[in-house]
Amino acid sequence: MNYIIAYDIVNNRRRAKIAKYLEKVGRRIQKSVFIVDMDSRKSKKLQSELAEISDRKGVIHIFSLCSGCSKKAQFMGEKPPDCLIF
Repeated sequence: MNYIIAYDIVNNRRRAKIAKYLEKVGRRIQKSVFIVDMDSRKSKKLQSELAEISDRKGVIHIFSLCSGCSKKAQFMGEKPPDCLIF
């Protein structure tokens, strides 16, 4: 399942750590928005690691995106991210 992860972290160091971690497990689709494909077990681990890195400061949103919803996604601009093309 795909997950959309968006964050708003004020602390530069903490924000950089979160971005570096998410770049390892997913794909950046906006400056502070990533898409990650993982199962529910990996999702729990990701949530735990993000909570630890962020020290629970700032805001991190995690939205699940089922394959049906992914297929209905609409894009404007140059081209959609490769990770959402089915």
